[in-house]
Amino acid sequence: MVLFKSIRSKLLFFCLSLSLIPVAVITVVYCVKGYTALREHQVGKLSLIVESKKTHLHTALNAKRGRIVDFSSDGFIRDTLEKINEDNRNRDRLIKSLNQHLTKYKRPLDTYISDIAVLNTIGVVVASTNQRWIGQGYANTPLFTHGMKASYGNATVHQPLFCVFSKKNSIYITAPLTSRRSASAEKLGIIINCYDLAILHDVMKTDVQMGATGEVYLVNREKRMITPSRFLEHAPLNLIVDTKPVQLAITSGQGMAGIYPDYRGVPVFGVSINMPEYEWLLVAEVDKAELFAPLTSLGVIVSMVSAICVVLVVVAGILYSLSISRPINKLKRTAQKIVLGELWRRVQVKNQDEIGELAASFNTMTEKLHKAIDEANRANEAKSLFLSSMSHELRTPMNSILGFAQVLKNDPHVPLTATQRQSVELILSSGDHLLELINDILDLSRIETGKLSISPEIILVDSVIEEVVAIIKSIAVKYGVTVTVKFVQSGVYIMADRTRLKQVMTNLLTNAVKYNRKNGSVIVSYELRDNDMLRIKVEDTGYGIAEDKLGLLFQPFNRLGKELTNIEGTGIGLTITRRLVELMDGHIGVESVVEKGTMFYVDFKRVQKPVMEMVDITTMQESQKTKNYKNRTILYVEDNPANLMLVQSILKRRPQIELLSAANAESGIAIARAKRPDIIIMDINLPGISGYEALEILRDGDETKKIPVIAISANAMLKDVEKGKVAGFLNYITKPINVSHFLQVVDDVLKETAR
Repeated sequence: MVLFKSIRSKLLFFCLSLSLIPVAVITVVYCVKGYTALREHQVGKLSLIVESKKTHLHTALNAKRGRIVDFSSDGFIRDTLEKINEDNRNRDRLIKSLNQHLTKYKRPLDTYISDIAVLNTIGVVVASTNQRWIGQGYANTPLFTHGMKASYGNATVHQPLFCVFSKKNSIYITAPLTSRRSASAEKLGIIINCYDLAILHDVMKTDVQMGATGEVYLVNREKRMITPSRFLEHAPLNLIVDTKPVQLAITSGQGMAGIYPDYRGVPVFGVSINMPEYEWLLVAEVDKAELFAPLTSLGVIVSMVSAICVVLVVVAGILYSLSISRPINKLKRTAQKIVLGELWRRVQVKNQDEIGELAASFNTMTEKLHKAIDEANRANEAKSLFLSSMSHELRTPMNSILGFAQVLKNDPHVPLTATQRQSVELILSSGDHLLELINDILDLSRIETGKLSISPEIILVDSVIEEVVAIIKSIAVKYGVTVTVKFVQSGVYIMADRTRLKQVMTNLLTNAVKYNRKNGSVIVSYELRDNDMLRIKVEDTGYGIAEDKLGLLFQPFNRLGKELTNIEGTGIGLTITRRLVELMDGHIGVESVVEKGTMFYVDFKRVQKPVMEMVDITTMQESQKTKNYKNRTILYVEDNPANLMLVQSILKRRPQIELLSAANAESGIAIARAKRPDIIIMDINLPGISGYEALEILRDGDETKKIPVIAISANAMLKDVEKGKVAGFLNYITKPINVSHFLQVVDDVLKETAR
């Protein structure tokens, strides 16, 4: 993960995890145990309250039952009711007498009694302490039927309801009235005590132990609360309570203990007991928030302590991680600087632990690396010096061989015979091959040392391919091979070094021609691929390459057995080609089928066509003028007579040029001061003082400081050419001399000096 890329962050995370795990475990265990303990405590507490309230309720109702049983045994009430049922003549007097008895002697015995009524055998109220009640019929009501079913001496408690006569929420308790004269205790009717529902309110009053949100209430079988609510007004007989314990009591007749939403929708912890004898449910509840408030408060304390512990662990972890990460970061920074070439850097770590040992080992490794790189640099310098020396020693005789061979071949005054021309051409061919080998080795050396410069520019691919094909066709004719160009789309541009791209294409096409069949063919084409890539392909109809040998193609000096044939080659052309393609941000690949042919391809990124600028017509015409300048003088300082003769032969093509010569730098400086030539051509490696020293002397002299000096040398490595130009040479010609190039340089300089 991105968050844990550094060792410091990993160590800090590890320490934090180690601290948080026990804190988390302790917190979880505490919460679970605290929750369980609080739950068990609350269940026990509420269960005790519910049982206590149930007992009180039974006691209160039993007392009221006893009261009405006492009323039902009153002889006056029984005898008077029996007479009322039998004697219609004295009925009003008897009812009045019974009403007075109930009002004067019975109702005052219990302050909770609202009214008392006596019903006859047909359920009609014949006497009551409330005159509005007299004459009301209750024959088909549960109040009368259940009351009549009870046996003498037993009372029935009925469901609470709103009494229309007393205008109060009431609860009725009934008992049967029997005849004292009948041996069978014939039922004369029932007596009703109408109690104010406050008798239940007083019993259900919330206990102090219930806290700020606790309450105890009763619910009847119709899900109506029959006692006051602590939170809502006018709840008795109006509020519907459809909670989980009520539903459970109705469906299964069981009580419960647990957490659930109460009639307000607030989570509470409650305990309920079913009272089937009354068809009521007794419920005790406390808000969950209040119940677990102690746990929450303690949790806050635990969280604060845990947070403090975490902060301490984080601080300790940071200090610990810093003690480890700082020396490691020093190692990293030092390693990065060493990568950038600062090999003298060392890690300063005072740790005496494994990190200190690692730092010491790192420093030792750096010392050895420094020494190894120094040795490699010295070896590379030695190799470069050897290659430069080899190039110089080979190019010096090659200069004479190829130069005079070119002069002999092209001398119009002394034409060659056919045999002589064939011999000269063989000399030139062999010399060119040897020169190609030297150049390839130097190119490979420059690539490996990173000294080969690449100059990318926007190139029209068509022009490069056509230019290379035009050169290769002459070679193809020699081998009997046809070269064809097939462009599906023209006008495609890429970003590459034009010279190096030509070198790549020349190498690939030359190989395709040389290693082809007689009367074979080579097709050059390109195609656009995905991601704006351009693929240039060179396909031949040669003998193909076995699949197991394809991996060896780009190894230097490995010609895959072709060195035993008469086909010329250095064995490093493809190696150089691949390196050049990669330096230009391209890719090279090969596909081959034995006996059918091989296809090499190079991929480059396609770019947009550049905006073309206007060309100065005057400048273009000026560059095309003929070399008809006036007489000029050239001083050639050269210690090798063969090279001097070659230049003399070349300059015979410019009869207006007078050639002066000197065998060493001292003589050359003297002639330059005396004759003031138009150009000085200076060999670099001269006896006595070198060409560089001679250039400094010429630049310090008033007579010679403006004379253009051209270097000529067999030192043909890139660093040699660059060194010469930095020193002040106007141009740098390498040996063996290319006659056309030599004359072009001379013509260009003379033309400039003539202005």
